[in-house]
Amino acid sequence: MIVKNEEKVIKRCLDSINGIVNEIIVVDTGSTDNTKAICSKYTQNIYDFEWSGSFSEARNFALSKATAKWTLVLDADEYVDRDNLIKVVQDLTENDYEKDSFAVTINNFTGVNAQKVVQHKNLRIFRNSGKIKYKRAIHEQLFREDRQLVVGSSELIIYHSGYLKGTILEKNKHKRNGELLQKEMEKTNNAFDYFNFGNEYMSEGNLEKALGMFQKAYQNKDDLGYSWVPLCVVHLVECLLHLNRFADAIEVINDAEQIWSNSPEFQTIKGIIYFNQNRFEDAKTVLNNVVKNQENYQLFIKSIDYLEYYPKEILGKIYEKELSIELAVKHYTEAYSFNKNTQVFKNLISLLAKYVTENQFISFINENRFIEKKQEFTGIIEVLMYTNKPKLIEFILGMHTQVENIEAIQLKVDLMKSDYIKALSTLDVNPNVLKNQTYFDIIDLNLLTLRITDPEYIKKMKNFMQDQDYIYKFITEPTKVLNVENEHKFKKIFMNILLRSLMLHQFKTFEQLLPLRNLFDKSINLEIGHMLYSYHIQDLAMDFYQEIESVKEYDSETFVNIIQEFRNKDYKQEALNFVIEALEHGHTDFRILVAGIEIVEDKDLKDEKKELIQLAKEYYPDSEWLKNEEAKNELSDIFL
Repeated sequence: MIVKNEEKVIKRCLDSINGIVNEIIVVDTGSTDNTKAICSKYTQNIYDFEWSGSFSEARNFALSKATAKWTLVLDADEYVDRDNLIKVVQDLTENDYEKDSFAVTINNFTGVNAQKVVQHKNLRIFRNSGKIKYKRAIHEQLFREDRQLVVGSSELIIYHSGYLKGTILEKNKHKRNGELLQKEMEKTNNAFDYFNFGNEYMSEGNLEKALGMFQKAYQNKDDLGYSWVPLCVVHLVECLLHLNRFADAIEVINDAEQIWSNSPEFQTIKGIIYFNQNRFEDAKTVLNNVVKNQENYQLFIKSIDYLEYYPKEILGKIYEKELSIELAVKHYTEAYSFNKNTQVFKNLISLLAKYVTENQFISFINENRFIEKKQEFTGIIEVLMYTNKPKLIEFILGMHTQVENIEAIQLKVDLMKSDYIKALSTLDVNPNVLKNQTYFDIIDLNLLTLRITDPEYIKKMKNFMQDQDYIYKFITEPTKVLNVENEHKFKKIFMNILLRSLMLHQFKTFEQLLPLRNLFDKSINLEIGHMLYSYHIQDLAMDFYQEIESVKEYDSETFVNIIQEFRNKDYKQEALNFVIEALEHGHTDFRILVAGIEIVEDKDLKDEKKELIQLAKEYYPDSEWLKNEEAKNELSDIFL
């Protein structure tokens, strides 16, 4: 092990291997914390090594101190399952393998709360023969001095937490890795260097640079058989996805599927692209294929999440949009059972809160024991707040004897119930309730203040706001705080307050705030219209769309919503007119094209349907839905 200032994680690593391996070798490169003292409780083989800027040199120094037949390399922020390691050690002891080294599976926990897992293979077990060493300053690689390494596969799984967002920021890994990679690039300038640089840029969020590096890595590869190559292609496709270069991504995926046909990543990313293009039928076809035929997709390039989690998460979103509630609940539940992702959990709870009875809701969360864990309990309360379910919140609070921040929760409930007097009473007794803004934040405080008429209480509320009173000033005296430099900031604040007032059913406050929209560009009416439409207040949404002087200023979402409203009212011709107008203004959203095709089919306009299908295929040539519609059209022509 190579360590430096790892006191937060080193014990977890050592506990996972202690008593199973023959010896533990620790090389410290300059710790100033308690790392060495912790290690001394597990081993006396602790060596100091002056950092030379090369991980390989440090690794090779550690290897020189090892005496056992086989070597296992771990980092301090990694750990193993003890039973898994015992089985692997026993296997190596009982069998006389001719292999030089073994690739193990490494599960990297990423993100803020370890809710994403990235999987890769790496050579971590190898013979201690003196001939096997490391090269490269960073992303070091094993090699054998006298011949090619003979590599096998091990069942060992290593868990790695070093890619968690907090860890990366704390240790400034981007800066360190970038400097080491640049030095390595100056020496070798090979495909693997480009791949590693791409990973660094991707981790930083610099997708354009990451994409360029992944493209160079793939173009300069010596062999498709290198373990990093398929991951490079997955990352390349993900960059294209997040840059909204969907056609390019699909083109790469179609080629990649021919090579890595047993991997779920490419099928699942294709489904995600279709979802982002609003091609819900196409997405369902692809993703349901992955879910129903899992045995065909067992070669994981990046993560098993692409088989077990992402397809079900996206299917849940699609079925929710289509109001297929049971199917949405099913897929969200299955996704969450595999990956405890906070957003999927909130999607599930929100869906239930909106569409099932209170008794069914309580039964569901009790059966799944959701309210026993703090994270899930917090998620449930937050969702119920923003779906305006005060009775359910009070019922759940009654099921707990001890609840953190209960006064803040109750304060929010009082606001939801428009019980402003009770809310003010709570603040009078305990103003410290505002310190933790998890449940009751500055926007809520402003909404409460707007419902007060007593000048003394208003003054008191403004004192509670402290350095955030600029929000209230904007609401009550906008011309005194609004200027060209801060217009974008206050527009965002205004939209957030409007949204919160809708969430909490504070409709009088919503109406009171609306005149402030005139302080901004008229395009804000589209945003307000979209907000209202998402809350099923369609008629008022249509009024806001009409505030826009010209349809040239409409975005695709506006056309989609207006067309849907005409169709809901069975105004087919008016809906079709808007489809045509949308297309004339360059809006080729798949939903608009589908609406047009379905309308002309209802009106039995076969030639027009054929024309629309051909137009749609120009933008979405790989759409199975369009191909099926075209086949139906041709079939109807035959039987005419």
